[in-house]
Amino acid sequence: MVIETGVLPHVARRMTEDPSIETRLRSIAVKFDSVKNLKASLSNDMDFHRTLIESSGLQPILAFGDLLEVFFQRFREAIGKVDRSVGVENHLRLVDLLVAGNVDAATAELREHIEDNRTRL
Repeated sequence: MVIETGVLPHVARRMTEDPSIETRLRSIAVKFDSVKNLKASLSNDMDFHRTLIESSGLQPILAFGDLLEVFFQRFREAIGKVDRSVGVENHLRLVDLLVAGNVDAATAELREHIEDNRTRL
């Protein structure tokens, strides 16, 4: 949570300079509607969060991306199904907040998203 929420100010700033960041994140988020199984959904979720971290431009932080793999592996083993509509809504709301430059609200959104997933473990 510290890593992901910590990169949000950098992602929001870089979004103003590089609109392709928003495009990439949105394209990943809308894929939640089309995934057919848990494995594909979690892979898409991991792709979103990895892209979020990469979009910060903070190269030293990218090394921590492997921690995402561990989390998502545990998550995959612990849950039986995913509500795809919630995945789309949560991730798009996060992108919207970052585009608007509302880092505090984006941070709260991401914390809630991570906590919700963590409680399902």
